Amino acid sequence: MARDDDELVPGWDAEALRLLAAIERSVVRLHLDCPGEFIAIINAIEMQLESRQPVPEVVHLLVASLRTLAVARNIEERYRKRLDERLADLADRVTNTPSSKRSVGR
Repeated sequence: MARDDDELVPGWDAEALRLLAAIERSVVRLHLDCPGEFIAIINAIEMQLESRQPVPEVVHLLVASLRTLAVARNIEERYRKRLDERLADLADRVTNTPSSKRSVGR
């Protein structure tokens, strides 16, 4: 019987990691000239999620960075809109997950 990611690594938000993986696949499918820029930010978000104590403020800044980069690299609006939706889902997930509700400085 297959085990859920949450069982394999307690404290990880498997759903947030799945959302992030979907975002990365979407970026890769765009065949951009600069995918490494996007992947670097995605990797930083992944590190936050895998820390088991993601800081929502940090994740939100990284999400904003991805959005800004998408505009700066002239990604078509229809793709940016879908990316924005997925990023909003991820940011909401991180904000509303108990392991993420720690404030900075605690």
